[in-house]
Formats: sequence, C-alpha cells, structure tokens
Amino acid sequence: MSRIEVNGRAIEIKPTRSRFTKTAHTIKQEIVHNLSRIGVTIDFIELDLPRNPLKYGQPAQISWVINGEDFFYECNVQERYVDNLGVIAKVIAQEVYAILNGLKSLGMVLNQFRLGYSDDTIRTRTPREIIGCPESMKDFEYITFKYRKRAKELHPDAGGKAEDFKQLNEAYQTIKKELTGEQ
Repeated sequence: MSRIEVNGRAIEIKPTRSRFTKTAHTIKQEIVHNLSRIGVTIDFIELDLPRNPLKYGQPAQISWVINGEDFFYECNVQERYVDNLGVIAKVIAQEVYAILNGLKSLGMVLNQFRLGYSDDTIRTRTPREIIGCPESMKDFEYITFKYRKRAKELHPDAGGKAEDFKQLNEAYQTIKKELTGEQ
C-alpha cells in the first residue's frame, strides 16, 4: 500500500505501475462510471482533458458537486497528466468500493474531498455511521449483520485497533437498546 495525500489527508492505495497504458479518455470514463455508482451524475462532474494528456509536469484535477457542496481532488505525484489522472481513478475506485461494501460511509469518503474541510469541522459519528448502516435503518437483523461484519474487520486479533472495536461495540449496544429495549 502507498500513502498519498488528498486535501491534506492521507489515503492508502494499492501501488500501480508508473505508466498507465489506458488513454486519458478511457480513464475519465472509469472515473465518471465509478462516481455514478454512488449517485454523482456526469452533469455534476468537471474533468476537462488537456490537448496533450501525455504532457509532463501537468497535474490532473477533478471536481464535482453533491447537494450544493463542492468536492475536489488534484494529483501531481506522477510525471505525466495521464498518470496523475490514473491515480485519481484508482483513489476514486477504491473509495467507491469501500462505500458500496460498507467499509466506509459516503460522508466519511466525501469529507476527504470536501473543499474547505478540516479536522476542526469533524463531528461525532452516529452509532449507525460507525456500524456502516443508513441513518433510517430500523431492521435490527440487518444492523446485527453489518455489526458482525465490521467486528471481524476491527477486532484486535485481526489487526484492528482496540479503541475502534470498543467504539463499534458501544454503537451496537446503543442501537440494540433503541430498537429492542434490551440493555
């Protein structure tokens, strides 16, 4: 895993070759497709390709809008524009995968890309966000399923942090009390 910075926050991505063999247009289509999987349509994505995507020293940039909020990502860690665009595609694909598989909430991922977002604006996550469920979820069996899935990932014996595991258990107990009345 390699760590890169997105708007001041470190993100881990799987290492890739330094040269992308795909064209910039194909990479752009992948980015648009992945963002569409989480509800961002092409009308709200701004990604303009330069005349020469093989040009050296040119960063790639993408921005999009969700619910009136602006999100932005720029990459300049590679030598060529097309390679920087490839890194953006990898980061977005990885984050979309995390959202769709319940590893991260949409809000957690979008906060990484939000313009003007800083640690000062971090709020306490709700119990359902910690478990990875929608706020409107009332199905206790589904919540238990998501809890068990997250518990396997966060358990200290599986390499997780004890503090995160404790937070997950507290979130589950809160929801359990809310939905079943049990202590």
